[in-house]
Amino acid sequence: MTNTSQKLRGTTRRALGRHAPWALHMLRDFQVRRKETSTRYFDHVRSAFSLAREIDQTPYLKTRPESYPDLDIGTGKHAILEINNTCNIDCLSCRTSLASRKKGMILDETLTRTLDEYARAGIRSVALHTIGDPFMFPRLGIVFQELRKRGMTSALSTNGLLLYRHVDTLIEYFDVCSSIRFSVDGAEKDTYERIRFGGRWEDLLENLELARTKLTPRGFTINFTMVMSKDNFHEVGKYIELFRRYVRYPQDNFLFSFINSLSPDPRYFDTVNLLESHTNQNKMCEFGSFKTPFTFFDGPVSVCCRDYDGSLVVGDLKENSLDEIRADRLTKKFRQAHESGDLTDYPLCRSCNLPDPRLVEVFRHLMRYFIFDQPKERASHYQEKADLILDAFQEKHEVRNKLESNFPSLAQSLS
Repeated sequence: MTNTSQKLRGTTRRALGRHAPWALHMLRDFQVRRKETSTRYFDHVRSAFSLAREIDQTPYLKTRPESYPDLDIGTGKHAILEINNTCNIDCLSCRTSLASRKKGMILDETLTRTLDEYARAGIRSVALHTIGDPFMFPRLGIVFQELRKRGMTSALSTNGLLLYRHVDTLIEYFDVCSSIRFSVDGAEKDTYERIRFGGRWEDLLENLELARTKLTPRGFTINFTMVMSKDNFHEVGKYIELFRRYVRYPQDNFLFSFINSLSPDPRYFDTVNLLESHTNQNKMCEFGSFKTPFTFFDGPVSVCCRDYDGSLVVGDLKENSLDEIRADRLTKKFRQAHESGDLTDYPLCRSCNLPDPRLVEVFRHLMRYFIFDQPKERASHYQEKADLILDAFQEKHEVRNKLESNFPSLAQSLS
């Protein structure tokens, strides 16, 4: 697709979103139904088993590049802008209360300067979160207005507890932001409130009902993400059965991931990590390519969303352009440290550990297929599938064989 046709399609979708959201809703339904075929979803099974073989044959660290590609910042179309770094809860998996950077919200001058630089660099999509929740920001409409002026779009990731404050704003700026991702890490009150410390289960459900009754009918895409750990994996099936009523396409709108060491305090991760034998230090971090810049509310640019203390800042948009920051010695120093493996000057990087991302993809591929294949099953059905997938992950170098043993009918279909 040419740049001209891409721009035309984007303009058409924004116009529909602004003036006839029902038409955009119908268009999305048509596109999904056209792609929803058994063949398409069985391709997820093929991908899962293929990845499993790769996991058995090639250790994760062997898949990492030896050096960063010399990417021009203009090739990146996505950026992350921190409009605030405050959060209304303190989840165990991220512990935003441990951030030592000063707390604050973006000023109008910083907002316009940053978005102007993004536009100059060719960035078209801007996410509005780092370690804070965007619904804590009281002037969300101003941010959307500035994005609209520049023809940019956005998507929100939120714990959802403050949705009620912004429903009217979201409806007004549907053409700018038509997708919301709710981060929910439990399907029962006790589990949810233990992990999402400070959140109330009843408040979550009330806000989800708002999304279902006010936003979904206007064409919004609602997604759910669950960070799985020893504390909540037993609720995967209940999660699907409970929250599928809030989404249109459960096979596509649930995003499962395994807990990583996002929090600067590793003790919770070390305690509840489901994939200890597949966990590695995050060497040659993808963020070192600087393809997706992270801009703090007061202007500094970091290479990482995990930058709780500002130690990974490589420049400041109040003083330099993205091109200049990318070419700066601080950015090069960061990349050289990862390329050499000497992370002495980067404590946050030294403590950054994550399970093999390929296992995450295997889990997602298979669960998407199982949900598509049986979209209205009870929780126990999905939990059984999830348990069998996790069981296959426990044997290092035997993931493919274990999957074939646990799912013989799928394996037979692949032969």
